[in-house]
Amino acid sequence: MELHRSVKNKMIAGICGGIAETLNIYPLIVRLIFLISILLGLSGLFVYIILWIILPVRNYNISFKSNFYRPLNDRLLGGVCMAIARSIKIDVSIIRILFIVTSLFFGSGFLIYLILWIAVPSESKIND
Repeated sequence: MELHRSVKNKMIAGICGGIAETLNIYPLIVRLIFLISILLGLSGLFVYIILWIILPVRNYNISFKSNFYRPLNDRLLGGVCMAIARSIKIDVSIIRILFIVTSLFFGSGFLIYLILWIAVPSESKIND
């Protein structure tokens, strides 16, 4: 399978979804790598735009099933902590405490939570 832009696993241009399909990994991982490289001032945005221009669009009938999604129920705010807890099978309270601690002492927990809230699909999008 060659590198392509995805039609099914797409949020903006399908770049991250296509890379994930090619490498057979979660699209969220690729999206987070691009997002982090953009936030850190690296060339992530430049690479994304170049890939948007040069990669062909492919519509494969690939169904990427993931249990990593923000639930509609059992959540306090955006469902990010519950999504993480369900995917790694631990108590959601531990994840919530980690976000609070990283927010209070390091300042990055809130930003990470917001990024995940945007990047992780909700249960309604998974079921569509």
